[in-house]
Amino acid sequence: LASKRAANEGSAVASIRTITSAEATYQATAGQGRYGSLTDLNGAGLVDSALSGSGTTPKSGYKFASTPDTTNPNAQYLVTAATSVDTGLAATGTRNFASDATGVITYKTASTTAMTANDGSPIGN
Repeated sequence: LASKRAANEGSAVASIRTITSAEATYQATAGQGRYGSLTDLNGAGLVDSALSGSGTTPKSGYKFASTPDTTNPNAQYLVTAATSVDTGLAATGTRNFASDATGVITYKTASTTAMTANDGSPIGN
Protein backbone atom coordinates (compact mmCIF):
# COMPACT_ATOMS: atom_id res chain seq x y z
CA LEU A 1 0.00 0.00 0.00
CA ALA A 2 2.88 2.37 0.76
CA SER A 3 4.29 1.73 -2.72
CA LYS A 4 0.94 2.56 -4.32
CA ARG A 5 0.73 5.83 -2.35
CA ALA A 6 4.28 6.70 -3.40
CA ALA A 7 3.41 5.99 -7.04
CA ASN A 8 0.29 8.15 -6.75
CA GLU A 9 2.39 10.99 -5.31
CA GLY A 10 4.94 10.66 -8.13
CA SER A 11 2.13 10.85 -10.65
CA ALA A 12 0.66 13.90 -8.89
CA VAL A 13 4.00 15.75 -8.99
CA ALA A 14 4.42 14.91 -12.69
CA SER A 15 0.87 16.14 -13.36
CA ILE A 16 1.55 19.38 -11.47
CA ARG A 17 4.64 19.90 -13.68
CA THR A 18 2.53 19.24 -16.79
CA ILE A 19 -0.11 21.76 -15.70
CA THR A 20 2.53 24.37 -14.80
CA SER A 21 4.07 24.02 -18.26
CA ALA A 22 0.63 24.14 -19.88
CA GLU A 23 -0.19 27.35 -17.99
CA ALA A 24 2.93 29.06 -19.38
CA THR A 25 2.05 27.92 -22.91
CA TYR A 26 -1.58 28.96 -22.51
CA GLN A 27 -0.63 32.42 -21.22
CA ALA A 28 1.73 32.96 -24.16
CA THR A 29 -0.70 31.72 -26.82
CA ALA A 30 -4.43 30.99 -26.48
CA GLY A 31 -4.87 32.85 -23.18
CA GLN A 32 -3.80 36.19 -24.67
CA GLY A 33 -1.70 37.00 -21.62
CA ARG A 34 -3.87 35.41 -18.93
CA TYR A 35 -3.69 32.04 -17.21
CA GLY A 36 -6.53 29.53 -17.52
CA SER A 37 -8.49 26.89 -15.66
CA LEU A 38 -8.06 23.17 -16.36
CA THR A 39 -11.11 23.42 -18.64
CA ASP A 40 -9.38 26.22 -20.59
CA LEU A 41 -6.15 24.22 -20.80
CA ASN A 42 -8.04 21.13 -21.99
CA GLY A 43 -9.92 23.18 -24.60
CA ALA A 44 -6.58 24.45 -25.94
CA GLY A 45 -5.29 20.87 -26.15
CA LEU A 46 -2.62 21.41 -23.47
CA VAL A 47 -3.85 18.86 -20.91
CA ASP A 48 -5.92 15.72 -21.33
CA SER A 49 -9.40 15.02 -20.03
CA ALA A 50 -8.00 12.82 -17.22
CA LEU A 51 -6.48 15.96 -15.66
CA SER A 52 -9.26 18.38 -16.51
CA GLY A 53 -11.92 15.95 -15.23
CA SER A 54 -10.05 14.88 -12.09
CA GLY A 55 -12.34 16.97 -9.87
CA THR A 56 -15.00 14.31 -10.36
CA THR A 57 -12.92 11.29 -11.30
CA PRO A 58 -9.55 11.43 -9.49
CA LYS A 59 -6.40 10.73 -11.49
CA SER A 60 -4.09 8.33 -9.63
CA GLY A 61 -5.89 9.12 -6.37
CA TYR A 62 -5.65 12.92 -6.69
CA LYS A 63 -8.04 15.71 -7.62
CA PHE A 64 -6.41 18.55 -9.55
CA ALA A 65 -7.44 22.18 -9.95
CA SER A 66 -5.86 25.17 -11.63
CA THR A 67 -7.31 28.53 -10.74
CA PRO A 68 -6.23 31.87 -12.20
CA ASP A 69 -6.07 34.76 -9.74
CA THR A 70 -9.47 36.45 -9.90
CA THR A 71 -8.07 39.96 -9.48
CA ASN A 72 -5.19 39.58 -11.94
CA PRO A 73 -5.33 36.45 -14.14
CA ASN A 74 -2.35 37.77 -16.12
CA ALA A 75 -0.03 37.57 -13.11
CA GLN A 76 -0.82 34.49 -11.04
CA TYR A 77 -2.58 31.13 -10.79
CA LEU A 78 -2.62 28.28 -8.28
CA VAL A 79 -2.55 24.62 -9.30
CA THR A 80 -3.34 22.05 -6.61
CA ALA A 81 -3.45 18.29 -6.17
CA ALA A 82 -5.48 16.99 -3.20
CA THR A 83 -5.77 13.35 -2.20
CA SER A 84 -9.17 11.81 -2.82
CA VAL A 85 -8.81 9.72 0.39
CA ASP A 86 -6.48 11.07 3.06
CA THR A 87 -6.63 8.55 5.92
CA GLY A 88 -6.69 4.83 6.61
CA LEU A 89 -5.63 1.92 4.46
CA ALA A 90 -7.40 3.39 1.44
CA ALA A 91 -5.41 6.65 1.60
CA THR A 92 -4.27 7.61 -1.90
CA GLY A 93 -1.30 9.70 -0.74
CA THR A 94 0.40 11.21 2.29
CA ARG A 95 0.89 14.71 0.83
CA ASN A 96 -1.03 17.37 -1.07
CA PHE A 97 0.80 19.48 -3.65
CA ALA A 98 0.61 22.99 -5.11
CA SER A 99 2.44 25.19 -7.57
CA ASP A 100 2.02 28.66 -9.03
CA ALA A 101 3.64 30.93 -11.63
CA THR A 102 6.98 30.62 -9.81
CA GLY A 103 7.12 26.96 -10.84
CA VAL A 104 8.04 25.82 -7.31
CA ILE A 105 6.09 22.72 -6.24
CA THR A 106 5.34 22.53 -2.54
CA TYR A 107 3.60 20.01 -0.31
CA LYS A 108 1.67 19.73 2.94
CA THR A 109 0.21 16.79 4.85
CA ALA A 110 -2.54 14.99 2.93
CA SER A 111 -6.06 16.32 3.11
CA THR A 112 -9.10 16.01 0.89
CA THR A 113 -9.15 19.82 0.90
CA ALA A 114 -6.81 21.44 -1.61
CA MET A 115 -4.06 23.82 -0.52
CA THR A 116 -5.14 27.48 -0.74
CA ALA A 117 -1.66 28.86 -1.44
CA ASN A 118 1.73 27.63 -2.59
CA ASP A 119 3.06 27.94 0.96
CA GLY A 120 4.13 24.41 1.87
CA SER A 121 7.59 22.85 1.93
CA PRO A 122 9.30 22.63 -1.47
CA ILE A 123 9.54 19.08 -2.80
CA GLY A 124 13.00 17.57 -2.55
CA ASN A 125 13.74 19.37 0.73
